[in-house]
Amino acid sequence: YGTTIPKWSTEEHGHGDPSAVFDLGVIYESRADWSGAGAISFIAHEMFHGVQGHVGNAFAGKTSRWFAESTAEFGADFAFPASNKIIAPVPISPSYPLAMQGFRDKERGSHFMTDALSINDWVRGGHMYGSWLLWWFLSEHAGLPHIIGEVYSNWNRVDAYTSGELFLVREIVENANMDFGDVWATCIAHMRTWDFPKFGELYQEAEREDFNMYMTNPDVQPPLPRDTTLEGRKTA
Repeated sequence: YGTTIPKWSTEEHGHGDPSAVFDLGVIYESRADWSGAGAISFIAHEMFHGVQGHVGNAFAGKTSRWFAESTAEFGADFAFPASNKIIAPVPISPSYPLAMQGFRDKERGSHFMTDALSINDWVRGGHMYGSWLLWWFLSEHAGLPHIIGEVYSNWNRVDAYTSGELFLVREIVENANMDFGDVWATCIAHMRTWDFPKFGELYQEAEREDFNMYMTNPDVQPPLPRDTTLEGRKTA
């Protein structure tokens, strides 16, 4: 896990060595080109994986890679609001199902290792990380700040590759007298213009930066024609 992104000290320890050090400095430097805020957000994301493992027992449970990555991205945004650099995939592709790669892709957990599931794939790789917006909206705008903990507390009731975590999410939302479909549709509608009371303009700018990064990067083949505009994509 994570071998394509530097996370380990390479001066004294090699990756795969049981004594290898998870080096936050290495992580920061690997994202220095994202600007200071983006690199710090990345560190927060990786630290949240530690919370998942030690508090939520995530790595011994049945939760999916989608749940692990999307909640880690939310953890990064919670620590540093509007610093997240993976924000465009979901608003520009709202029709794609949430968590679809958790149990439909045969290359389970290998999205870093293949072109089909790379982070530059807005449909699967990017959508996996970009789904942090679901937890952000449920926690901060739907009155369910406990929802991630609720899912972890009930992980033994779900198999990520059959029913998926969304089974629990829907149950938690409905127990709060709301319909999950309505709640998520409301979030999608507001992401059209980012008219949220807190940080809306900052999230909108982050979305534009993310979109432009993919569309103008000569080393990446975007999943959309190069002349696609953000406004055109969101109104298509």
